[in-house]
Parts: sequence; structure tokens; C-alpha cells
Amino acid sequence: ELESLMAGSRLKLRRRPLEVYPTPSGRVEFDSTLASQMGFAPLPEQGQPQEGDSDQFVLLTSASLKYTHTQFQEVHGPIPAQVQIHPEDAARLSINEGQLVLVWNDLGRATAVARLNDAVPPGVLWSPRQWAGQNNLMSSVPQQIGRGPRFNSTRVRVAPVRRTAP
Repeated sequence: ELESLMAGSRLKLRRRPLEVYPTPSGRVEFDSTLASQMGFAPLPEQGQPQEGDSDQFVLLTSASLKYTHTQFQEVHGPIPAQVQIHPEDAARLSINEGQLVLVWNDLGRATAVARLNDAVPPGVLWSPRQWAGQNNLMSSVPQQIGRGPRFNSTRVRVAPVRRTAP
């Protein structure tokens, strides 16, 4: 087959039967029978923040309308370095709309512009995915659930940047 492919012939792929699923039960599973058999919860569970972490935030990231991919920076300009924060959290931390804030954790730090938004739940910061500062804050160790990147399980702190007179 390799020779015919190298010669330019079309390759015909084998298809699995549509009614067969690669699960232990052979059916579509909405929860994992294998996880249940191993003594784990059949559905992923979100861990709760540890006690004493009230000053930490979960940093959520996602694509935005203009920036579904980094290539759109060529059309719309750089991805904005901004974090959205609930107004109550902002008031508690003396953060104002449009103010420069420092976002940090044990891995690194980044600065961004604060945008107050009551659609963001308290205890959460949201920023557009691929904002360059995020790389300083996120671990390269995969998440426990799903073994994916830590885009939505990174814990950070945030504070206003205080400018001092020269």
C-alpha cells in the first residue's frame, strides 16, 4: 500500500461500523463505566478551593468574538491584555474600571487592564485566550480531569498597580 500511495494513488481508509463504540459497554456512555468499576466518580467533578484561598481567583480563558485564533491579530491588532472581574471583587480590592492590575501566582506575574463585568462570577477572572501574559501564570502540567491544559483551572491573585511619583 505504501508504494501505491507514494506513486500518487488514492488511499481508501477503513471505517468502523457506525453502531460500534470503543467503550467497555460497546455503547455511547454519558458517564464512564470504567471509572465506576475502578471506584472513581463516573463524571468529572470540579474540586473546591482550599480553605483560606478567598483572595485567590480562578482565571478562566476562552476565545472571544474577534480572536477565535491568534492569527486574527493580523486583522484586529494584538489580543488585549485585559482581565474581567466582578464589580464586588473589584471594590473589595480597590480596583477601578480601566486600571492596570497585577495578576500573579507562584509561577509568574503579568499586568493587564481591569474591566468590571457583573457577568463574571465573584471569585473569577476572565481574559481572552492567547493573551501573552497567561503563559507566565499557567502550569505546563496537565489537569487531573481530562489531562488537558490548565486554561481554566489556574489560580491567581490580583491587585491594582500603584504608580509612584518619580
